Amino acid sequence: MLVDQKGKDIFIPSGAIGGIDIIKSANALGGLHEVSITTRKSPASLGMNVDEETIVFEGSATEAIQLFPKNINVAIVLSLAGIGEEKTRVAIIADPKATKNTHTIKAVGDFGQFELVVENEPMKRNPKTSALAALSILSILKNMGSRVKVGS
Repeated sequence: MLVDQKGKDIFIPSGAIGGIDIIKSANALGGLHEVSITTRKSPASLGMNVDEETIVFEGSATEAIQLFPKNINVAIVLSLAGIGEEKTRVAIIADPKATKNTHTIKAVGDFGQFELVVENEPMKRNPKTSALAALSILSILKNMGSRVKVGS
């Protein structure tokens, strides 16, 4: 949650990934050094036609969201929770064998290191995103009035 200059709350759902609480906690005192996400999707969900696994992007979260705004919003969420858009590394892989949208998040810092793999079912109506992304929005809406919040 961010607060704008007018004192309004802005809620940003975690979308199709997990580990946001670890990233935020690890960076609480600035001790987070490296954060990356590798996303693997079907070529069709990326608007491509390739016959074999292909790395279609490697770069910063800033570049990723500019080139793939409908496919990689998870990179921006991850970068906001962690070390920023320029330092967060992103790779996107088009995989003809992929049946799920898979996100592998890695982080290294003073806390240690972690790796998290999330394999999401694509939404039936929009395979560019996952059902979990929609559920993360529902979770925020359900908890907006709650006085007890779990996680950071």
